[in-house]
Amino acid sequence: MTAPTPATAPADITLPALERARTTGRFLLEGLRSTWPSLLLLILWVTFASHMWKWFTAVAAEPGGGRALFLFFGTLWVLSMLISDIHRCRYRTRTTVTLPAPLARMTSHLTPPEVLRRRARHEAAHAVAGWALGGKILALDIQPVADRGGQCSFSLEELTDPTERNWVHLVICMAGNQADLAHGHHDDGAQADLVQALVAAAAIISTGRTPKDHRGELTSDALLATARRRATELLATHDQLLDQVMQRLLAHPHESWCNPDLDALVQAPAA
Repeated sequence: MTAPTPATAPADITLPALERARTTGRFLLEGLRSTWPSLLLLILWVTFASHMWKWFTAVAAEPGGGRALFLFFGTLWVLSMLISDIHRCRYRTRTTVTLPAPLARMTSHLTPPEVLRRRARHEAAHAVAGWALGGKILALDIQPVADRGGQCSFSLEELTDPTERNWVHLVICMAGNQADLAHGHHDDGAQADLVQALVAAAAIISTGRTPKDHRGELTSDALLATARRRATELLATHDQLLDQVMQRLLAHPHESWCNPDLDALVQAPAA
């Protein structure tokens, strides 16, 4: 008795077909799992759009409806311009987020003085470095929000050269961490600043040009090392201003210091 040839063996035909069917079924199931949120959003959006269209037509038919629609779309346009302006200044402006006054006042009273002092030194270092390199400081505070203990909001819009603008941003980011290390704080409190520093270094490398203050290779490690040295120099040169900014923040720990005039602090006679 001879063994059946491969052509007569049913498994040679049915198993690949079953496997393809199973694979197709798994593919469709995974696709449904991954796309159902998008499909749901699409259905909701179509439903919302249809209701809005009915509302628009009803409003337009009423006396003065055209004016109401004009105001509605005008408001949307203004909001879109504000949002686009925030995105446009992504690498040139660091925006401000503050706590409500009662909550800020409560957290400042509950925070140990040494912690407040460290926060003030850190944010003051950002501000002094930015001011010394031609940036505009918009606001300072030592209020805890989310995973940070303070903020220094600044604008670099006047620095039109992308290489120099990102270099200043890089030095500003390193200044806060350098102030921490110089006073014995070796923790991960400045990790968000260092992430921004890495982004600024990558932006400099992408321009293919070397900043004026840098004399090394155009690599992220070399740029970070030079920026740290530059930040150290600036903080040492302007140590009195650094202390004045610290004292101002510590005197009002629950407030945001908007548009600080560091030039006036420098020119003011010593007490």
